[in-house]
Amino acid sequence: MTKIAIIGPGAVGGTIAHDLLPTFTHLTLVGRQSQTITYTESTAPNTETIINVTAIDEFDDPVDILFIAVKIPQLDAVIQKLPNFIHEDTIIILAQNGTGQLSRIPHKHVFQAVVYISGQKRQQHITHFRDHQLILQHSPSTQQLQHLFSNTQLDITLVEE
Repeated sequence: MTKIAIIGPGAVGGTIAHDLLPTFTHLTLVGRQSQTITYTESTAPNTETIINVTAIDEFDDPVDILFIAVKIPQLDAVIQKLPNFIHEDTIIILAQNGTGQLSRIPHKHVFQAVVYISGQKRQQHITHFRDHQLILQHSPSTQQLQHLFSNTQLDITLVEE
């Protein structure tokens, strides 16, 4: 059983959750407060998925894989909460716009993703437009992720640089 958490219930985090939930039932989408969000694909606007969001202050169960999909100004608050989310072997993926944040997270398995997910969030509704891809640097840990997620909608692409 692989435990996964995604911090950030916006367009990127919500899409990652939507892509993984059918396969990984031990997945938690985490935000500032507990709520539900509605997810739709722009190509199928009459098909909605309801995704539960757990408040970050209510989460204290270390996970095996942690996606951080918050804006860079919110990263400091998330870093303070990391001890509640990780154990020694947790794989952390920064799924944000921008780079240069890896050094802020003192953990041996942390990777920056180039994010190709297009969507928008308005209030509690996410509309996904296109792409489900994260590009990661090739390593044994990211190769493990690529294999683990191979039967999901999330496309993990590995590159050498």
